[in-house]
Amino acid sequence: MAKKPMVKSRKLKVNLAYTKEEFSKIKAGSIARSMEDKWDIVYEDDWLHFYRSWTGIEVYRAKFTLLSDGNYELQEILVNDDEIDTTDSDHDFSTVQKLIQYYLLI
Repeated sequence: MAKKPMVKSRKLKVNLAYTKEEFSKIKAGSIARSMEDKWDIVYEDDWLHFYRSWTGIEVYRAKFTLLSDGNYELQEILVNDDEIDTTDSDHDFSTVQKLIQYYLLI
């Protein structure tokens, strides 16, 4: 399915640190293998892209930065305002955290 990047987005400033080992898993991403897997998560061009697996629509995009200690920081999240019905930034932040944890770090 063709991926559909976001056109209109809202930026969330965040500050989450990940180890080198965690970031290696994050960069590997995750592609849906069944209908129950609802997300394709792909790392490219220094961004982690979160696409709905059924529609190919990009819902979130996360930017990571290398820190001086060799670890990585998640510093901003873009939210597709054309696809999200709420402007609850806390909810969006929590969703991205959970997606990273559930799909990439387990």
